[in-house]
Amino acid sequence: MPAAFSLRCTHAPFFQFTMPGSRAVVGRSTKCDLILSDPSVSRRHAELRAGDAQLQVLDLDSRNGTFVDGVRVHNDMIGPGQEVRFGNLSFVAEAEISGAKTESSDIDTANPAAFADNWGRMEELSAAQRRVFNLLVNGWLEKIIARRLGISYHTVHNHVRRIYQVFHVHSRAELMATYIRQAVSPTRAE
Repeated sequence: MPAAFSLRCTHAPFFQFTMPGSRAVVGRSTKCDLILSDPSVSRRHAELRAGDAQLQVLDLDSRNGTFVDGVRVHNDMIGPGQEVRFGNLSFVAEAEISGAKTESSDIDTANPAAFADNWGRMEELSAAQRRVFNLLVNGWLEKIIARRLGISYHTVHNHVRRIYQVFHVHSRAELMATYIRQAVSPTRAE
């Protein structure tokens, strides 16, 4: 059984992409599974394929290349802890095998819903709003969230407004700043 792989951005550690299945396409196109809005990333940059203990990285003839641990590759295997770079954007691979994460931390930033429970406000959100929250704090645009969840943009926008209300913020920037501050120095309400 393939491991559940995820990629954590080295420049923005709160941003983590968990593969939706055994394959994922990385690129700038909104049709990709991992959308990277950076000019150094091609529209269809690379394909990822999950295996038992490794992740296969296939460059799709991208202009600025795909790199594993700093070496340009066309087809390579990576494991947990190795760095993969698409154009100028670097990520570290992580895997969850048999329910145990290969990289540990005091806070589960890989699961924004669990992380946000530390704020004590997640119970105020519906299940649908929590799904939107998870994608929102991972950097997804509202339009893409709507497409991924199969709901209207208007519904996503209403969920986002409710999330802002619950967390007492007025914008995604404020929500992300609160999220990052919490990741750096978590406090729990007693």
